[in-house]
Amino acid sequence: MNRLTSFLTQIVSAQLQELERAKEIAEATVSAKTKALAGLAHEVKTQLTTISAYTQRLQSNPEIPSQPKQQIQIIARCTQYILTLIDDILDFSKTERQKLKLHPIETNLTSVLTEIVEGCQINVRSKFLTFTYSIPQLTEPILIDRKRLRQVLFNLLSNAIKFTSTGGVTFTVMVEKVERIEAQTTSLTISFEVTDTGSGIPPEQLEKIFRPFEQGEVLGTNNNGIGLGLSISQKLVELMGGKLEVQSVLNEGSTFSFMLTVPTTASELLEIQQSEAVSEPVPIKNTLTPAQMDRVRETIMIGDFEEIEAMLQALKKSSPQSESFIERLLILLKNCKFTEIDQLIEAQLKSRRTP
Repeated sequence: MNRLTSFLTQIVSAQLQELERAKEIAEATVSAKTKALAGLAHEVKTQLTTISAYTQRLQSNPEIPSQPKQQIQIIARCTQYILTLIDDILDFSKTERQKLKLHPIETNLTSVLTEIVEGCQINVRSKFLTFTYSIPQLTEPILIDRKRLRQVLFNLLSNAIKFTSTGGVTFTVMVEKVERIEAQTTSLTISFEVTDTGSGIPPEQLEKIFRPFEQGEVLGTNNNGIGLGLSISQKLVELMGGKLEVQSVLNEGSTFSFMLTVPTTASELLEIQQSEAVSEPVPIKNTLTPAQMDRVRETIMIGDFEEIEAMLQALKKSSPQSESFIERLLILLKNCKFTEIDQLIEAQLKSRRTP
């Protein structure tokens, strides 16, 4: 019996050693791939940064006529979008290698939140959604990584707007608790919440939503992006001492939320006021015929910016009742949102076909 036990122990030990070696090899392979991906992203970013710099110079050149400048603006926007994706890849590689670090600085939270709200307005208006927000009015700075907080909130709000076709988005930030931790230091516990009335997430897919590269598959959509935003946001919130959570009902909407406890230089306990506002959408009026909308769609597929804009401006003059619909198309066009343009036209055509 002792010999059998010893024999079995040797087998199990050998298998455990093999598993450990396999794990080390797998981790080394993943690490090597991540480093290679980061290296490639750095190379591409270097070239795109050069292109971005040249487009900025061309945009400010007074000798260039207005029509070529519009094409340069498209190049600049598309370049900036690709640079954003590359930054996501670089951040992801840092999180995988545990190299991502925070750099807390004194930050005016109200100012940051106001910038974020203003930055989201154009996308909200372009989709004719309701945008409701409530943010605290803080007079004292807090200590936080301003860049990373802004990155997380922009990602959550951008996703909410992207996956919402009707209804609206609500952004709520509240100071939940104020505590004295030292003679000259106070801590604030702050909640952040983004709610939308979008497509929602199937219950069985909720656990996958934070996995890298899986967002599009989970939501069953081919929207722009590479599916790293939520994964990076989750890691950033964890680094800041919080936990990013999601609640969702399919076809009704989703809520992403987290809480952070941060120090402030306030020497006294604060009485904090909330600033609230609601941005109501302008109703879409569209009297264009299906044939006219099909023609717009076909022209967009060709990709001639000047022809598309000229067509839309002509339609706006000939069909003033459709001005709100055409203005929305023009806003999307100027921001290179070609997928959203196609979706908007398809929705309008579908509404005409529905008895």
